[in-house]
Amino acid sequence: MGRRKESRRPPLEEEQASDGWAAEEEEWASGSEELLDQPTEVVEFPAPELDEEGEDEQEGGSAAVKGSKTKTGGFLALGLSAPVRRSVMRKGYRVPTPIQRKAIPPILAGQDVVAMARTGSGKTAAFLLPMFDKLGGHSTIVGVRAAILSPTRELALQTHRFCVELSHFVSPPLRFCLLVGGDSMEDQYSLLAANPDVIVATPGRLQVFSRGQ
Repeated sequence: MGRRKESRRPPLEEEQASDGWAAEEEEWASGSEELLDQPTEVVEFPAPELDEEGEDEQEGGSAAVKGSKTKTGGFLALGLSAPVRRSVMRKGYRVPTPIQRKAIPPILAGQDVVAMARTGSGKTAAFLLPMFDKLGGHSTIVGVRAAILSPTRELALQTHRFCVELSHFVSPPLRFCLLVGGDSMEDQYSLLAANPDVIVATPGRLQVFSRGQ
């Protein structure tokens, strides 16, 4: 008897699996687009519109943007109060970014806003400026009135710095409390005891304080 020749099985299953994955990815992408198209209370800021504003935008808006195709007015048109606008101008910003133009008015109107945009598009100022407007200055009666959670210590430090800079002319001056890891717990307890208006914290450190540890 001769040796039985083994035949290699054609990679049909692999091709079917690959086609299956491709179909699932296409279905997922289609479902995601349908989800975004639904009439929800979500403010979305697609990348193409942001690209029209140029890549030199900083947090809070750029002072001068070359090649901009759309301009709908400055910060005055957004309905911000004079002290907040002065603080923005002091920072050197003149033209609001797309996310700021779309997010600030509904926030001032009391609506819930969920927004997304690329890094450097002005997201931080988009929620800080209307928050300062609503707080209106330091309160000696009410305690903490706003909390900002940042995923990392570095981002929390940056947000805290923007809080101080962009509320420069708000009167009475707002008080901010930074709660992050790596800093003295005793110092942070002292900041909390000083009746801050806004807490900027990382989730872990805020959880520690909420448990009274």
